[in-house]
Amino acid sequence: MYRAIDEKKPQVVSYVLALGLKLERLAIERALDVKSVDIFQAFIDNGWDINAPLGELEASPLAYVLPSALLPPSFSFLHICLCNALPDMLTDSLVVL
Repeated sequence: MYRAIDEKKPQVVSYVLALGLKLERLAIERALDVKSVDIFQAFIDNGWDINAPLGELEASPLAYVLPSALLPPSFSFLHICLCNALPDMLTDSLVVL
């Protein structure tokens, strides 16, 4: 699958995922490197959640592919990470009276 990602062949990626190959972080990172919308669409079509964070303190892959033109100049990658983590942090600290 990695070669198909590197060569931007979404049909092959989709076929391999449909066969049951698990989508791993390395494949997602390679797709981020090649910046292919079609590869990401193949992931999504096969059940991948683009909004799921890559790790506990990391942003979702969607944050990596957002065009910087959509974000304010002062908005940094750290802000994206904090925006993803904040709801969980607030939920964990809420006390119901």
